[in-house]
Amino acid sequence: VTVDYIDYGAMFYQTYGPSGEYLMDYNGNELFHVDLESKSVVWTLPGLEKYTSFDPQGGLQQINVAKYNVDGYKKSRNSTPATSIPPLISLYAAKPVVLGEPNILICCVNNIFPPVMNTTWFKNGQKISDGFSETSYLPAQDHSFSRLHYLAFLPNEHDIYTCEVEHWGLEKPTRRIW
Repeated sequence: VTVDYIDYGAMFYQTYGPSGEYLMDYNGNELFHVDLESKSVVWTLPGLEKYTSFDPQGGLQQINVAKYNVDGYKKSRNSTPATSIPPLISLYAAKPVVLGEPNILICCVNNIFPPVMNTTWFKNGQKISDGFSETSYLPAQDHSFSRLHYLAFLPNEHDIYTCEVEHWGLEKPTRRIW
């Protein structure tokens, strides 16, 4: 079978950390996901909501059904937690670096399973508390996940930036330095 485009929705529920995620993907690009805290749709591409819509209650209902099913399955079986896989981490600038010109550092974390992790940014050893963002967990074909973390910065020759990742598959937090 040959196809030109793939359109799919992904939903997962977990019993630890954030309770789950519902997202819609088109040809490998996330269109939107449902924010579980605000119970709203977060559109990945600005303006896309002008051409389509999605009621977040649909995604929330599916996560609740998954929770019910997982809880029932755990009660009826002797379940063993999934094996944690060490994630792969890389750190790079979004565009060629020119000292003094604004840029974005990207901390790319692939091969995440289970999809629970903490990421912390540092500048010259000091924790950064604002100016960064991240994607939702993006599903991969091998059933692992990826996540991108962004930090706006003004490059100069003296600053050292660090992306630190904590995950159950790592013996200790892992850092990438730029």
